[in-house]
Amino acid sequence: MKKAIFTLAIGDENPMYRAALLSFEQYAQKVGADLIVSKEFHYPITITDPQHTASPAWTEKLYIKEILKQYDRVLYVDADIIIQPDAENIFEVYDDLNTVYLFNEGEHLAR
Repeated sequence: MKKAIFTLAIGDENPMYRAALLSFEQYAQKVGADLIVSKEFHYPITITDPQHTASPAWTEKLYIKEILKQYDRVLYVDADIIIQPDAENIFEVYDDLNTVYLFNEGEHLAR
């Protein structure tokens, strides 16, 4: 089974990206996944007068559709997250191939 970890690191070289990507590289090796880092837009859009804190990066997450053409499983992680070395293998914890698993951060943040 081919697994990938996908993230976006677009724009200026944010120092957080370096720390996050290092943790992603180590985690990918631990769980037997490839790390795919999108550093440029595949689906560029222009947002004018956003009603919310809109970002062109939102549409870039749609690139998962292309990744799934080559991989059985894809884990998307924002580039401002650090994966701890003792993190469980998410692909084993959530193993149903017919299910999309999402973390609803809106339950935990005022938006």
